This record gives sequence, structure tokens and C-alpha cells, in this order.
Amino acid sequence: MKKKFIKAVAGCNTLLVLGIAMLVSSCCCGSTIFDDLNKCGKVTLHFRYVRLAHDEYSSQVSLMRHFIFDSHGNFVREERQNMASPQTLRINNLPGGKYTIITVGNATPLATFLNKLTPQHSKLNDFHLALNAQADNTSFDQSEQLFWNYREFTYNPAIEQHYECDLANIHCHLIFEISWQSVPPHAGNYRIELSNLTQGYSLAPNNSLLAIEVNRKLGITHIFPNHAENTITISKNISLFDHRLNGEIISLRYRNNRIPTFRVMYGNEAITKPLDLSKPFKEWGWKPDSRAEQIYRLQIRINDNGSVTVRPWAEGSVEDWQPGGVVMS
Repeated sequence: MKKKFIKAVAGCNTLLVLGIAMLVSSCCCGSTIFDDLNKCGKVTLHFRYVRLAHDEYSSQVSLMRHFIFDSHGNFVREERQNMASPQTLRINNLPGGKYTIITVGNATPLATFLNKLTPQHSKLNDFHLALNAQADNTSFDQSEQLFWNYREFTYNPAIEQHYECDLANIHCHLIFEISWQSVPPHAGNYRIELSNLTQGYSLAPNNSLLAIEVNRKLGITHIFPNHAENTITISKNISLFDHRLNGEIISLRYRNNRIPTFRVMYGNEAITKPLDLSKPFKEWGWKPDSRAEQIYRLQIRINDNGSVTVRPWAEGSVEDWQPGGVVMS
């Protein structure tokens, strides 16, 4: 009886040793056994969105997709977000070497196109994002509230590494109120058209030309993807209420040299000419390339003589129209 017990214990010890060896081998990707198993090759990325001084990730970002490319720009794989800890991504089981990870926040197939990537065939330089067209293919749906980050890292199977990743805001809000000096010519739905808007971005970081320091004390800088050459029109139907049109159009970011034109339509009837918003932006010193977060508010009045007056609209303002503003014929 005693001999059987000793053999059973020996067998259990053998299995235990084999189990530990297999665990260490799989964790450390074939490298030597470490004293601290928690330090087996792992890269941890923590994502945040700091507008001024505080992390506002939880109120701004609901979804992230992560794409890994090797040092030659070849696509390796997509890492899925862990919804149990959505701000943290842990990467392991990679061959040692240098990598780039591209992260896109809040993009869904409904409004945002990301080109399909095939491992070892797709290239980082060809990776791009674009807005989806509406059914008529003449205009586009507005953008989702998109965010972006890239991080270069070196994967070493022998050590654990941690990186802070600052997401950049890559969308723009245009909030507007349209009124008439007298009365609107029609009741019902009007259509707002914004033209000369960016259709997409190149997501390759070597094409990024713009970086904005957000918080020097915390060392936070937001880096933005490069705008594609193609421009589009985004349209949105707005119902007249209390003789006014109130609405918001979300697009990709404006640039200093790419500020949209604004037009009010009623069916096929042009209520205004295309209004070049670069004129009032210049008048007010609004420079999109210097703003990490783009939110613009406009009040637009259509005058009886056919001209249009545009002025900044203070957030939460409910005052009636006052003299002033940029007059556009």
C-alpha cells in the first residue's frame, strides 16, 4: 500500500513538472525559463483620450480596432479589443522584432470603410480609411466620431513592456442655426450640403504631417493622419422648426486649406449660393490645423436682399439675432 502511494505521488509530481515546463515554454516562445513567469514577453498598451488635462476615454470612445504591421510594413494580424478592460491591449506571441500598431476608434462598417487586410500581403502604406457614400452615390453620410493612434514598439520575448497611447480626435463637428431676416420661403424639410470635405485618410504614420501639443506638462501630443486628395459633399435633411433650421454635421477634420462650402437647399431649389466658409474662418482667426479638437458653431441669417450673414455662435446662446458678422453675397 505504501509503495502504491509513493508511485502515485511521483506520478503527480512528474505531471506537475511537465505542466510547468509546457507553460513556461508556451509563454516564453521557446526562450530560457525565467524566475518570474509574469515577465514572459508581453507588450501592454494603455489608450487614453486627453482633451486638456483629464482622460475622457470612457465618454468619447466606445470601440477600438487594432492592426499590427511588421518592420517591412506587412500586415500581421488584427487584435480584438478586450471589452472587459477596453482601454488596455495586451500583445504576445509575436516573433521578436519591430512593429507598428494602428488603432482606429468608433469606426463601424455602417459609415466608415477600412480596406480589407490580408496577412503578409497587405501593406501599411496602402491602409486607409474613408467615409461611405449614400445610396445615390452623389453625396456621403456624415462621419462617425472617429479617433486614431499609431504606436511603434519592439517585441522582445524576454521582457515585458508598457506604453501609453494618446488617441487623436480625427473628426469635426459643425453646429449651426439658420434663420431668415423675414420668414422662410417654405415649410417642411430643407437640405444642408457641405462640400470640399475630406473623403478619407491615409493611416500610414510616415504620411502624418500634423502634430499638436495638448498638454506639455503631461507630455501629451496628438498626431493626425494625412488627408486623402479626394473631396466629397455631405448632405443632411433638417426640419424647419420655429422658422429656424438647427443641426449638426460631423465630417473628417478640416484643414487650413480645406474648409467647406455651405449651401441650403429645398428640394432642387437653391436657397443660398455655396457659401465659402474659409472667408469667415479667416476673419475670425479660426485655424483648423492648430485645433486638436474641432467643434465649430455658426449662426447663419439669410437676408431679404439675398445676401447671407455668418457669425460665431456661442455655445448655449439663445439670444435673438444681433448686428454684426461676415456678410457673404
